[in-house]
Amino acid sequence: MQNFYNRNRQLVWGVLVGVVSVYLISSVVVEKRLSELQSFLDSEIVQHEEYLKELASVTGRGGVNEHTSSVVRDCTPAQRKEFDTLLSSLDQGLSKSDLQTLNNLFGRCGYVFANQRASMVGQLQQRVLLLEELEFQRTLLGNLKPEESKIEKWKELQENENELQNLFFTLVDVQGKIIESLLAGQTTNSNPILSLREEASEIQSKLGQVTTAASSLRSDLVLP
Repeated sequence: MQNFYNRNRQLVWGVLVGVVSVYLISSVVVEKRLSELQSFLDSEIVQHEEYLKELASVTGRGGVNEHTSSVVRDCTPAQRKEFDTLLSSLDQGLSKSDLQTLNNLFGRCGYVFANQRASMVGQLQQRVLLLEELEFQRTLLGNLKPEESKIEKWKELQENENELQNLFFTLVDVQGKIIESLLAGQTTNSNPILSLREEASEIQSKLGQVTTAASSLRSDLVLP
């Protein structure tokens, strides 16, 4: 063995130097690519957080973005005005003709805002899931402190928005039942109508509570 080494010393050292060189070069390349991936993920996380902030702000004030406005269209301005006017006068009593008009408009206008809210909440949910995946990938590279992540608060806000969305739909359902009951001959002071009004009042109270909680979370996430 010693004779082999003596005879092939240069060859052996050449192989060793080659192996070490390949290892060092590979390490540098891998480190560079990991650094680039880390920078890319950091940039993506920042961009998605900014998008989420904008989405949460628009949703919080009852607005819609371009996607939602193109997917969930409102009834015509004239129909919306007539619908809102008749709906606001429902407690004061409407003629049979006005009730029928309100019922017809309800099918076109009644669920629009609830559907728009659902669309915005759906987008929020998708973005929260994507942010969670990006942060998970980023943690695999290290150097991401748990306190730097706001994903749990985003998930909590998303849960609140889901609850608000469901409450909006439930409230519209009750409004529809009131209109149907009045068309069926019930009076505004009848027990079935009073029961439905009480249910609507409870829903509105719950809406206020969840809205307050969501608003507090949104402020923590959106404001610097």
